[in-house]
Amino acid sequence: MKFGLHGKLLVSLLALVTFTLAAMGYALVYNADARLQQFRQLQAEYQARTFADAVLDALLTEDFEVLHSWVNAAIPSDDYAYAALIRPNGQVLTHTNIDLIGSITTTVAGSQTDVVRTAMYQGRVVKEVIHPILIGHKHLANSHIAYFPDRQSMINDDSIPIIVSAVVFALIALSLGSFIITRRLVNPLNHLSDAVSRVSPDKYLVLDSTVLKRRDEIGALARTFQEMSERLMERLFELELSRRKLQQEINEREKATSANETKSAFLANMSHELRTPLNAIIGYSEILIEDYEASHTISDPGDIHKIKDSAMHLLRLINDVLDISKIEAGKLDLSYSSFRLDTLFDEVFATVKPLADKNNNRLEIQHCGAITHIWVDNMRLRQILLNLLSNACKFTSKGTIKLEAEHKLMNWQDWLVIRVSDEGIGMTPGQMEKIFDAFSQAESSTTRKFGGTGLGLSISRLLCRKMGGEITVESVINKGSVFTVTLPYKKSTPASIKQAV
Repeated sequence: MKFGLHGKLLVSLLALVTFTLAAMGYALVYNADARLQQFRQLQAEYQARTFADAVLDALLTEDFEVLHSWVNAAIPSDDYAYAALIRPNGQVLTHTNIDLIGSITTTVAGSQTDVVRTAMYQGRVVKEVIHPILIGHKHLANSHIAYFPDRQSMINDDSIPIIVSAVVFALIALSLGSFIITRRLVNPLNHLSDAVSRVSPDKYLVLDSTVLKRRDEIGALARTFQEMSERLMERLFELELSRRKLQQEINEREKATSANETKSAFLANMSHELRTPLNAIIGYSEILIEDYEASHTISDPGDIHKIKDSAMHLLRLINDVLDISKIEAGKLDLSYSSFRLDTLFDEVFATVKPLADKNNNRLEIQHCGAITHIWVDNMRLRQILLNLLSNACKFTSKGTIKLEAEHKLMNWQDWLVIRVSDEGIGMTPGQMEKIFDAFSQAESSTTRKFGGTGLGLSISRLLCRKMGGEITVESVINKGSVFTVTLPYKKSTPASIKQAV
């Protein structure tokens, strides 16, 4: 069964009040009963001392008639079980029960103070106070006063109906008061709940002014809800503006994506259309050069070499633009194969050697002898190394250019680390921040002096990242630069070699 807030408050208050009344009543009754029992024990001790003082002379003269007369006067009411005078050896001198006179029973001997003990008498529990009667150090006898501890109590059969009636009356009164109090608390909350449930995105929270003017917690809660409603409407308005702005950005992004796809398709088609005549120009240039070398019929072959070099430069530019377009569009596929790293270095060395000789540079190749066959995209790694070495040769004059490789364990993974270092012009920190941007070089003066499109390093970094690696640079102005290529090291296995074949 489910209760509302009013029912829960009412039940909680009634349960708390009932428990509190029961606990307080029990504590009061228990304390009163304990104090009554303590008073009765003190009264019995007083009776035992008075009885002992009264029979002292008769005890010394062994006047048993006087002893018998005093013993009945020692118990004033039916709450007492018996009174007796008993010697330390247990002989009963007098007793309210005449049949026990002269018998032997348990008592205490040699005690200097009163003794209180629990005993059984005629099948009932009694409290017995034993007071020693002493003359000097001689223990003459003990006076015994026994009473029933259960004859007098704060709770008995007559008092139970009165207590129950009082508790029921208190519960009825408290229930009525709790109902009125909780109703006064819950009614404003119900009004607040109804008002909140009617709130819509285009409607403010409207509360009764009597609730808003309350100076208690309910009024504070109502005012808080009112302010929250106003802020909510403001937030909804801001969200609507943000939604419209986001939708506009999405539309613009879709247009940009569509334009990028169109650009990629255009570049792919144009590169094909441009590479066909460029390859024809390069082919005819090579034929003319061969004819000159064979017959010397052409007066100036230098012009033919210029045509070929220009066509080759234009072809490389087209290939770079196509590569970066494919990478950005996510359409560049890698082709992994197994090959010897030293063989790749030798081929790259042979390709770059003329560029190094042009500026009187010296090429050095060093690599770890433990690196033999590796598993990576041969063509793309060659492209990265050619880009780095070409830049090193271009920006270095009469210096040393080094190409070195090693196998490293970093972050519990195997990596192939290739470094290309030069002794060229170097770069400032500001220049290093933008050299990997597409169509960008260190600065415009560098472009005018050394040429280039600014695509080589951008393509190299994108290729490294696509293969799961990275390329970084360290440089000091007028001291040189060090480019570091880090790729996952995958040593080729017989299975991978077979797959490559």
